[in-house]
Amino acid sequence: MDSQQRQHFHNNDDSNRSANPWDTFRPKSVNSNYEPQYAPTMSTLVVSELFLDRLRDVQLLKTCRLVCKSWNTDACKSLRACSQVCIRETSSRFVTFTTLILKKALGPFQHFPSPFQNFHVEGGTFTDPNFLEFVLNIPITSLGLDHSVMTETGSDLNQQQLYRFLAENQGNITNVEIRWLGTFQLDIVNVNFGIKLTHLKRLVFQDCCVSCNHIEFMRYFLSICSPEWLCLNINDMGSVALLLPQDKAKNLKKLELYFGGISTMAWDHLASLRFLELKNVTFQVGDSFNKSFSHQWRSFCQNVSPLLEEFETNLLIYTFEPVLRFPNLKSININELQSGKNILPYFTPDRFPSLVKVKFSFRTPLNIAVDTGVPHSGVSFLDLSIESDNDGNDSLGQDLMQLLLTSMSRQFPGVSSLNFLISQFGCITLSQILNSFPNLTTLGLDGSCDFSCFSGMKKSMITKFLNRRWPVEGIPFDKSIADFIALDTIKLGRAFVLDPDMIRYCLPRVPKLRQVYLHWNSSLSASLLRDSIGHIDRIVIYNHAEFQDSMAQVSEMLPNAFMG
Repeated sequence: MDSQQRQHFHNNDDSNRSANPWDTFRPKSVNSNYEPQYAPTMSTLVVSELFLDRLRDVQLLKTCRLVCKSWNTDACKSLRACSQVCIRETSSRFVTFTTLILKKALGPFQHFPSPFQNFHVEGGTFTDPNFLEFVLNIPITSLGLDHSVMTETGSDLNQQQLYRFLAENQGNITNVEIRWLGTFQLDIVNVNFGIKLTHLKRLVFQDCCVSCNHIEFMRYFLSICSPEWLCLNINDMGSVALLLPQDKAKNLKKLELYFGGISTMAWDHLASLRFLELKNVTFQVGDSFNKSFSHQWRSFCQNVSPLLEEFETNLLIYTFEPVLRFPNLKSININELQSGKNILPYFTPDRFPSLVKVKFSFRTPLNIAVDTGVPHSGVSFLDLSIESDNDGNDSLGQDLMQLLLTSMSRQFPGVSSLNFLISQFGCITLSQILNSFPNLTTLGLDGSCDFSCFSGMKKSMITKFLNRRWPVEGIPFDKSIADFIALDTIKLGRAFVLDPDMIRYCLPRVPKLRQVYLHWNSSLSASLLRDSIGHIDRIVIYNHAEFQDSMAQVSEMLPNAFMG
């Protein structure tokens, strides 16, 4: 290349450099403190806006706070949105936390953003002066009143301090949970009716009293708010009409009802209610269902059916005549099935045109017909739970298990995600699941499962191959987890104790595996995960708080690991 050509290229290179848009932001003064290495770049802006603003992994956000000042600001914003600080009136940790807050407020970091925003307080007496000083000066978003706190302190609830607290936070509180209050009763003389919890979204009342003494106290809370989400867990049937009046029911979006039993008067009241916005209902009754109330139960279901999107119950809904239609229902959960009723033909596309998720909870001994009807191909998620009887036996037998799974797959042929819970997996349970649902992309397993059931191999065979230095890939095996050719996500529940050999010899053989959700145990190690499944996109560990030392190693070795 001659000198003229070289000069031409040099000139072009200079012109390209001067065209850099960031050059226009560079100081021109020779006395400027400008340092090129700290100039803003598009990549840092993108990371901050797209990554930190959307990130909801609390542990990772805490780490991101240490990177720089701007990351600390953005990470604190996300932490405030996704985390909650829980403070209990009688907890020793309360003093430690208040000391931390005080140091933050008065120390050198007082101008830095705080990661704390949502405070949930658990009180029962409102008598501790330090606790009162804290909750009366910090915006509180959630309140729990618990009789156990009264028991610990031996004191009753100071209602005047409670009303003072509510008055100070009436514009902040979004959630109130009231749990059994013992012999406590409302002090009607000193009650403050001027309080209005204008932002309250969720109200929970749990009381095991057969003849409740706290109805007036609960009615007081109902009088000062209009919750969108109401949860009643009560035994006193005479209080249903008082705690679920029509003027509160009409604006509910979510309703949870847990009753020890239901009286005739309560059934009549429930059947008369009208709901204008209700989309989510849970209805559980402890006593066996009295067929004499079938008409009221059907009327209640008919009243909620037009807008309902999520429904959970342990009562029969497939025996109604004429049959009800749920046009917008997306998810249904039916618990404690044990009858001989033929349930599957009821779940047709005509009755449930929007249905996507179905959950059945069976109780053994199972005596249930599993004939199928018009297939519903719109259902993509199926959750099957087999609960044990009073003797702890949840065994179905291989024939009945295969019949159950086959019938489910015929009724819901579009299932791509399956959750399966049983106390003990049989030797061919995974093979039966594979035969019925060969195209699963997500599989959740919860229950005791040994290595041979999961892998289709015996450990003695692996030992034999290793001793002879034969490749373990050549070990003959029965149908196992590795035969789910479309599976990309595996979720293992708490009762599924993950064997190291399952990670070492089974998970790497699942051809399309991208994500694993698991519970850690003392037999696992970070290096094992790195060497065996370190290549997959995501590893989520649920019970990380129980194994802090191991999690430190996991965080260091596995950038694809997340704390669930």
